[in-house]
Amino acid sequence: MRKHWIVIAAAAGLMLSACQRQAENLVEVTGHLFVFNYRVASATYLLTLKKTGPIPDGSVIIAEFENPQGGDPLVLNQKIYPIDDKIALQSENLHCVRKDRPYSVSVRLVDKDGKVLQELKTQFRS
Repeated sequence: MRKHWIVIAAAAGLMLSACQRQAENLVEVTGHLFVFNYRVASATYLLTLKKTGPIPDGSVIIAEFENPQGGDPLVLNQKIYPIDDKIALQSENLHCVRKDRPYSVSVRLVDKDGKVLQELKTQFRS
């Protein structure tokens, strides 16, 4: 009888950890780089994400890019569509980007009710 309860407890633990893993990893970073367009003298951040789990309808991604000029971060709100497997987030034009300096970005995946589903942080280096 005792072995029966141990097996049930182990199975319940596996099911709960699987649910937790799924909830934590809805997207993952697949790339991050600076895009320099020398023809028009512009630079932007480009962050690419891949869906790794189902994202509820009406969800948005809020990315806060470090501002190379200083001051408030550059905030980007982008709606996520169910059809998209890959997500590209591109900032507005940047100024004062310095070579070999790390710049941080924080990403939050938020559902339509404002509940945070996942948070990510990464760094860019020019």
